[in-house]
Amino acid sequence: MGDAQGSDAVRTVKVRLREADLCREMETMREWLDSNGVELRKFDCEHHGPVRILSIEFRVDAEADAFARRFDLSFTTY
Repeated sequence: MGDAQGSDAVRTVKVRLREADLCREMETMREWLDSNGVELRKFDCEHHGPVRILSIEFRVDAEADAFARRFDLSFTTY
């Protein structure tokens, strides 16, 4: 997938998961990232009771878009 054209913006995908689903869902996401050759810029996990919020920063806009489409997620640009 190509580089972001003329943009220094960081594309961040937010993932909200129940703690009970965390391991299974992260494994599925990791498999997708590996199979598509995606290297993340940054990964963070926030704890909110039984919910985990993952913030996944991508180096390439098209990769963030494809990830968000694959997992039916929203994304934000910073």
